[in-house]
Amino acid sequence: MENNVYIITKSKIEKKFKKIKCNTFVVKIEGDKIQNERDLYCEMVEKFNLPNNVVEENGINYDVYNDWMTDLTWMNSDESILLIVNNYYKLLDSNKTSRDFFTKRLVNHILPFWEEEVVHTVVGGKRRNFNVYLVVDDDE
Repeated sequence: MENNVYIITKSKIEKKFKKIKCNTFVVKIEGDKIQNERDLYCEMVEKFNLPNNVVEENGINYDVYNDWMTDLTWMNSDESILLIVNNYYKLLDSNKTSRDFFTKRLVNHILPFWEEEVVHTVVGGKRRNFNVYLVVDDDE
């Protein structure tokens, strides 16, 4: 099992979508509709059913976000997870640093946890397939 982040074009994601297995929890984020970090993490809270303590009055609690994204005990443990970010290059368009930070957090913390670390850090921990598709226009 290899969890990864893929950049894929709109035409290819449509073909890929036809092959998605029934036991996959799919989350779609519309990047062109999210222009600030608060909205992005509110969307992640909503789509993944995370507790509301991720987004606080004074900002995002990244440690809490990491904790919940590496917990997910309320989800079926046999389900694969697929996060699709449509219009990725338009996500946080005015704040590319925050977009890169969001993506690096997935690559460096969340995906490796579900690929391997869960087995060593959680009693009875079970690996989970978790992939991210960053969808771009066909000409990008």
